[in-house]
Amino acid sequence: MAVVLDSRCSISPMLGVLLMKKLLLAGCAALLLATGTAHADLPEVILGNWCWIEGGDEQNWNQQIFARVPPEGCHGGDSLIRIDQNGIEGEGGCTFGKIEQTGRNAFLIYTYCDDNTNGSTTFEIIDGKLVITALSEG
Repeated sequence: MAVVLDSRCSISPMLGVLLMKKLLLAGCAALLLATGTAHADLPEVILGNWCWIEGGDEQNWNQQIFARVPPEGCHGGDSLIRIDQNGIEGEGGCTFGKIEQTGRNAFLIYTYCDDNTNGSTTFEIIDGKLVITALSEG
């Protein structure tokens, strides 16, 4: 870009406009980068209905394992959960906050739950099953 100087025209206003445009573009780029990584979408393989099965950590309930079963095939009202992009519903419910993809079908999700058990939780598909693990805070 060539700048032609004229004794009647000051270069200062032109530099100010160019600087503002450059700062605006940099700010937009930073905003796109920040919002693009803050919330990943969960893949279809994790969404939908799941039924609790034995095999997790029954001692302290930090890890729960779920299998893909039609709702009518899941016995016991507390056993069925449904996951969508916004959260998880079952016996209670949790809303998803920040979602980070940590592997192909693995996600670290901050959950806000009805029973105030808020915190970081991993959701991962392992051998066709959904493994949900509540991580201890601290």
